[in-house]
Amino acid sequence: MDKLLHSAKTFQQLLDINYEFILGRKGKLYRFTLSFEPHDFHHLAGLHKLEDLSWLRKNRERIFKDILLQRITYDDIKKSLLFDRIKNRIENLGRLQELLDSQDTVFIWLKNKTKYSNIDANYLIVCKNNNNTFYLFVKEETLDKVRPISFFARTNQDYTQGQIRTTLLKKVKINKSPNSKNVLIDHMNPRP
Repeated sequence: MDKLLHSAKTFQQLLDINYEFILGRKGKLYRFTLSFEPHDFHHLAGLHKLEDLSWLRKNRERIFKDILLQRITYDDIKKSLLFDRIKNRIENLGRLQELLDSQDTVFIWLKNKTKYSNIDANYLIVCKNNNNTFYLFVKEETLDKVRPISFFARTNQDYTQGQIRTTLLKKVKINKSPNSKNVLIDHMNPRP
């Protein structure tokens, strides 16, 4: 299967899923729900970095649909001179649900504490799989709802440096259809 299509199809599954997080830090609780929209795929896949493909700057939701309809393929975006900058993002994005279902660490993101990035986020979710580390930056949309804004594998830079580490107290995966909840982590109500 086309790598871009595979990534888009696995991302499409996330459109029907929310993740509820409850974090703790020095006696304070932080709660948020992570949800996904079709237009989020564009940035998470790094398509915005392919600046030499002007047709990719159109409506992000439309581009996502065109990928699912195979009107835009992996071979199409490989024509970009900047493709090597995002190649791994596309392949790793297909694993995002698997990564979010695993144990992760969440940091309160302080943009002014990093020299590596100007990412405007509220939280940094660090997921590990095998010997790889992945960063998912999320931003508050409302008081208790966040959206994904950037996703990539760790390279030489440690984006957690200088950030505020929290304790992940509870994480629940909610499937909207059919309506079901799966508690992935619960340190608030330990089982006997």
